Amino acid sequence: MKKTYYYFVLMIFTLLVACTSPPDPVQVSLSETSIAKTGLASNPIMFKVVVKNTSNQDATIEWERTDLQNITGWTYDINGTASSTGRLNILANSSVEVTLTMMPNGKVGKGGGKIDFYDVTNPQLTIQTVQYTFTTLASYFRLNLASAANQTGYSTSVFDYSHLVWVANDNSTPIRVEWARTNEYRNPAAWYIFPKTNLLCYSSSVIRHYVDVPPMDSIPFKLGFEHQGVVGSASSTTVFWVDTDSINSVKSQPFSYTVIP
Repeated sequence: MKKTYYYFVLMIFTLLVACTSPPDPVQVSLSETSIAKTGLASNPIMFKVVVKNTSNQDATIEWERTDLQNITGWTYDINGTASSTGRLNILANSSVEVTLTMMPNGKVGKGGGKIDFYDVTNPQLTIQTVQYTFTTLASYFRLNLASAANQTGYSTSVFDYSHLVWVANDNSTPIRVEWARTNEYRNPAAWYIFPKTNLLCYSSSVIRHYVDVPPMDSIPFKLGFEHQGVVGSASSTTVFWVDTDSINSVKSQPFSYTVIP
């Protein structure tokens, strides 16, 4: 009888523990934990991070955004809300995309912060963090012709010619500027056009490459016209851009050269 009583008490205790034990913590993971973005002060900058709930239960995930290096005038929103906190309802074994948009409002600078994500029922064991840095520039680069007359050249058939434009970086960080030659389809067949920089002299077959411009410096970009003694006119337009923001950074520089008898 006593043994039966002990078994009964043990069973009740086991049931109570099972009923009162907290559920297993939700497993939260992020697609990114560190993000750095550079853009123009005149345009919004954004990044996306995927928040995953890899557990077998639905979860309510709290997020909190904190400024670690604030730039006065910058404003933020996350998934369309300007609040610094919010919640995500994520189904079991599912994910939600979160978009942070920063509006520089014309302010140049470097700032950043972090966003913490965690299960509201168990913050300490589930917290995950993505840190971000934004750098805004007045412009990525500028083009500076060596002289106003350097865009077009004329000569007798004795001389070849090189156009010169400086690719200038007025920022405190280095910048990689892509370039490509275009609009050369009407040139005399015997002519050769070849690019040069301070480091490389390219063959005429190279139509695209890049220059790395140090902070507060400029790189010479030359376009040589080699006419092989053939009279005529040739032209080329070099397009420059930054690969991460080609739409807002693109600049072009046309060149032409005429050989007269």
